[in-house]
Amino acid sequence: MTTSDVQAVEETMATCFASIPEEGRFEAIRAMTGDDKMALLAGLVAMTVDGTVFSGGRPGTRHHHFEQIARASGVDIASRWKAPIALFEKMRRAALIDVLREEVGAPSAENCATIKKKTDLAVNISERLPAGWLPAPMQIGAFDQADEAMDDQDGEGLDEEDMAENEHA
Repeated sequence: MTTSDVQAVEETMATCFASIPEEGRFEAIRAMTGDDKMALLAGLVAMTVDGTVFSGGRPGTRHHHFEQIARASGVDIASRWKAPIALFEKMRRAALIDVLREEVGAPSAENCATIKKKTDLAVNISERLPAGWLPAPMQIGAFDQADEAMDDQDGEGLDEEDMAENEHA
């Protein structure tokens, strides 16, 4: 999602740490309010989370962990991110029409399928998708089916006791 206008956590944290004086940094952090300390901690933890999917790759352990963190934190990605037109410009034409068909229906998808210029198609799709739309990999739970299929293939599916234990971990 490199085309997103969401600022990278590393940039945010660099700015945050730059505002804390180097001399006496520990004391300055100790003097922060509880909310500021929690924001600092959240940023540091966020720098360790990587939920990206490699091209041609299949979801693995880190995707599962990313989704566990997303669920536990109650993050609402859809309220904070809107797909930029550049994302649609990078997608294949057929994939764009499929997304539109799934989200708003066949008539709208058929109408957009006649648009010749990719840029115009990207703009039309961006305008037609409902508010809060997220690409499948950004939806919390997107990798659940892949994880279950992987478990079934490996013969290591979790039983109910294991699942309950994992939920409390």
